[in-house]
Amino acid sequence: GFHINCQQLGLWLKRIQHFLLATVCESWRTMRSSIGWLVWFSQKNGNDDAFM
Repeated sequence: GFHINCQQLGLWLKRIQHFLLATVCESWRTMRSSIGWLVWFSQKNGNDDAFM
């Protein structure tokens, strides 16, 4: 039969948690830098248009 080892399950959950956390942090970092770049780009273009 299928026997659940609590310690094993705990380690497994902890591993998944670390993986999810790392993934979320990585995508947040990427998204934040993308947004920052877009804001910078639009401001830069906006300023150029204003000066023209």
